[in-house]
Amino acid sequence: MPKKHVEAIYQAALRSVSAGKDLHLLSNALMEIAGMTRGQAGQVALSLNDKATAMIEQERRGSLGITHAIWMYAAPCMNDPRNPSESDMQRDAAHRAANGKKYETSKGMYLNGKWTRPRVEDGCKCVSRSVMPWS
Repeated sequence: MPKKHVEAIYQAALRSVSAGKDLHLLSNALMEIAGMTRGQAGQVALSLNDKATAMIEQERRGSLGITHAIWMYAAPCMNDPRNPSESDMQRDAAHRAANGKKYETSKGMYLNGKWTRPRVEDGCKCVSRSVMPWS
Protein backbone atom coordinates (compact mmCIF):
# COMPACT_ATOMS: atom_id res chain seq x y z
CA MET A 1 0.00 0.00 0.00
CA PRO A 2 1.32 3.45 -0.81
CA LYS A 3 2.36 5.42 2.28
CA LYS A 4 0.10 8.29 1.26
CA HIS A 5 -2.92 6.10 2.07
CA VAL A 6 -1.79 4.87 5.49
CA GLU A 7 -3.69 7.44 7.59
CA ALA A 8 -6.93 7.02 5.62
CA ILE A 9 -6.68 3.23 5.87
CA TYR A 10 -5.90 3.47 9.59
CA GLN A 11 -9.03 5.60 10.13
CA ALA A 12 -11.16 3.19 8.09
CA ALA A 13 -9.81 0.26 10.11
CA LEU A 14 -10.69 2.04 13.37
CA ARG A 15 -14.24 2.64 12.14
CA SER A 16 -14.50 -1.01 11.13
CA VAL A 17 -13.30 -2.34 14.49
CA SER A 18 -15.49 0.14 16.37
CA ALA A 19 -18.47 -1.05 14.34
CA GLY A 20 -17.95 -4.61 15.60
CA LYS A 21 -15.55 -5.95 12.96
CA ASP A 22 -17.46 -4.57 9.98
CA LEU A 23 -15.37 -6.11 7.19
CA HIS A 24 -17.71 -4.80 4.49
CA LEU A 25 -17.13 -1.21 5.61
CA LEU A 26 -13.35 -1.65 5.61
CA SER A 27 -13.28 -3.56 2.31
CA ASN A 28 -15.21 -0.81 0.58
CA ALA A 29 -12.92 1.84 2.04
CA LEU A 30 -9.82 -0.06 0.88
CA MET A 31 -11.18 -0.37 -2.65
CA GLU A 32 -11.96 3.36 -2.71
CA ILE A 33 -8.80 4.65 -1.00
CA ALA A 34 -6.14 2.30 -2.37
CA GLY A 35 -7.81 1.04 -5.54
CA MET A 36 -7.66 -2.60 -4.44
CA THR A 37 -9.69 -5.35 -6.01
CA ARG A 38 -12.56 -6.76 -3.98
CA GLY A 39 -10.54 -9.91 -3.20
CA GLN A 40 -7.46 -7.98 -2.10
CA ALA A 41 -9.54 -5.60 0.00
CA GLY A 42 -11.32 -8.52 1.67
CA GLN A 43 -8.05 -10.21 2.62
CA VAL A 44 -6.52 -6.98 3.95
CA ALA A 45 -9.72 -6.10 5.85
CA LEU A 46 -9.79 -9.51 7.56
CA SER A 47 -6.08 -9.31 8.41
CA LEU A 48 -6.32 -5.80 9.87
CA ASN A 49 -9.41 -6.67 11.90
CA ASP A 50 -7.85 -9.86 13.26
CA LYS A 51 -4.72 -7.98 14.35
CA ALA A 52 -6.78 -5.20 15.95
CA THR A 53 -8.98 -7.71 17.75
CA ALA A 54 -5.90 -9.51 19.11
CA MET A 55 -4.49 -6.22 20.42
CA ILE A 56 -7.79 -5.23 22.02
CA GLU A 57 -8.06 -8.65 23.65
CA GLN A 58 -4.53 -8.38 25.02
CA GLU A 59 -5.26 -4.93 26.50
CA ARG A 60 -8.55 -6.11 27.98
CA ARG A 61 -6.90 -9.08 29.63
CA GLY A 62 -4.16 -6.88 31.03
CA SER A 63 -6.68 -4.46 32.50
CA LEU A 64 -8.40 -7.40 34.24
CA GLY A 65 -5.14 -8.75 35.66
CA ILE A 66 -5.15 -11.79 33.39
CA THR A 67 -1.54 -12.67 32.57
CA HIS A 68 -1.83 -16.09 30.93
CA ALA A 69 -3.93 -17.79 28.27
CA ILE A 70 -4.25 -21.19 26.62
CA TRP A 71 -3.58 -21.39 22.87
CA MET A 72 -6.44 -23.04 20.98
CA TYR A 73 -5.86 -24.26 17.44
CA ALA A 74 -9.05 -23.71 15.48
CA ALA A 75 -8.51 -24.58 11.80
CA PRO A 76 -5.74 -24.74 9.25
CA CYS A 77 -3.62 -21.60 9.73
CA MET A 78 -3.10 -20.94 6.07
CA ASN A 79 -3.85 -18.14 3.66
CA ASP A 80 -5.10 -20.63 1.06
CA PRO A 81 -5.62 -24.15 2.46
CA ARG A 82 -6.27 -25.49 -1.06
CA ASN A 83 -2.82 -24.37 -2.18
CA PRO A 84 -0.64 -23.94 0.93
CA SER A 85 2.80 -22.44 0.72
CA GLU A 86 5.76 -23.87 2.63
CA SER A 87 5.45 -21.05 5.22
CA ASP A 88 1.71 -21.78 5.58
CA MET A 89 2.45 -25.43 6.33
CA GLN A 90 5.18 -24.52 8.86
CA ARG A 91 2.91 -22.00 10.60
CA ASP A 92 0.03 -24.48 10.67
CA ALA A 93 2.21 -27.22 12.17
CA ALA A 94 3.56 -24.88 14.86
CA HIS A 95 0.10 -23.54 15.72
CA ARG A 96 -1.32 -27.07 15.89
CA ALA A 97 1.54 -28.11 18.19
CA ALA A 98 0.81 -25.09 20.44
CA ASN A 99 -2.79 -26.22 20.97
CA GLY A 100 -3.57 -26.45 24.69
CA LYS A 101 -0.33 -24.82 25.80
CA LYS A 102 -0.26 -21.98 28.30
CA TYR A 103 1.51 -18.74 27.41
CA GLU A 104 2.14 -15.34 28.96
CA THR A 105 -0.20 -12.88 27.28
CA SER A 106 2.26 -9.99 27.38
CA LYS A 107 4.78 -12.00 25.35
CA GLY A 108 2.70 -14.39 23.32
CA MET A 109 3.92 -17.84 22.27
CA TYR A 110 7.33 -18.42 20.71
CA LEU A 111 6.63 -20.27 17.45
CA ASN A 112 8.79 -20.68 14.35
CA GLY A 113 11.48 -18.39 15.73
CA LYS A 114 9.25 -15.47 16.71
CA TRP A 115 6.78 -14.33 19.35
CA THR A 116 3.17 -14.37 18.20
CA ARG A 117 -0.41 -14.51 19.42
CA PRO A 118 -3.57 -16.08 17.99
CA ARG A 119 -4.93 -14.23 14.94
CA VAL A 120 -1.86 -12.00 14.56
CA GLU A 121 -0.23 -13.82 11.65
CA ASP A 122 -1.99 -13.72 8.29
CA GLY A 123 -4.09 -16.84 7.82
CA CYS A 124 -4.15 -17.71 11.53
CA LYS A 125 -7.54 -18.81 12.79
CA CYS A 126 -6.46 -19.76 16.31
CA VAL A 127 -8.03 -18.30 19.43
CA SER A 128 -7.11 -18.36 23.10
CA ARG A 129 -8.80 -18.92 26.43
CA SER A 130 -7.92 -16.76 29.42
CA VAL A 131 -6.44 -18.41 32.50
CA MET A 132 -8.01 -16.72 35.50
CA PRO A 133 -5.46 -15.62 38.11
CA TRP A 134 -7.40 -17.26 40.94
CA SER A 135 -7.65 -20.67 39.23
